[in-house]
Amino acid sequence: MTVYMDEPAAMEGLQFYLDCIFKHEIADRVGQSLDGGFEGGGYAMWNFVHTGSFMPITEAGLKWDIMIPPQGMRRDGGEFALDSTAIGKGSKHVEESWTYLKWNSGVEGCRAWAARGVPPIRKSVAQETWLQKKGVPEYPLHPERYYDAMPYNMVVHWPPGSWDAWDILQKKVDLMLEEKLSVEEGCNQAADEMRKLIETGGKL
Repeated sequence: MTVYMDEPAAMEGLQFYLDCIFKHEIADRVGQSLDGGFEGGGYAMWNFVHTGSFMPITEAGLKWDIMIPPQGMRRDGGEFALDSTAIGKGSKHVEESWTYLKWNSGVEGCRAWAARGVPPIRKSVAQETWLQKKGVPEYPLHPERYYDAMPYNMVVHWPPGSWDAWDILQKKVDLMLEEKLSVEEGCNQAADEMRKLIETGGKL
């Protein structure tokens, strides 16, 4: 595997991104991004929101809804993020973990998640809660559109270690956004840490 973060093109791209924020002032500063901006009333719409944001949006007191992509030509690919829960090999709490797994994927667990505003993963629970608007938050107004949009989504596969590499870069970008790190410093540090991640097989 090859790391390109310390290449001139990578640095140029990140510098352009920062210039859009600090120099040209045409992009959001820290705390004004889509999630915070929408919840704070700074944006009217938010494209491809993660379901994990459904609860804080409602808790922020917003009246909101879901809509599927407009009719016409569509490009396959709203990100369809799938999380999974499993018992780790060598776990010292197998019985407790198994109890949680059964609850989380069962009817009772799905009803509990639905009551918090998370789309149920079981069809039967979705039909009795989300699609009937029973035992769920008032918003979104049309929860059925969440399921209507699924045919237009694309599953994104993350190879092992990719999240770790993403986390390395994100931390450097955060420091750049706080103006505590230059683009060159951040890219060089990220590249070094990514190479160590690859060399150790993901064990930093």
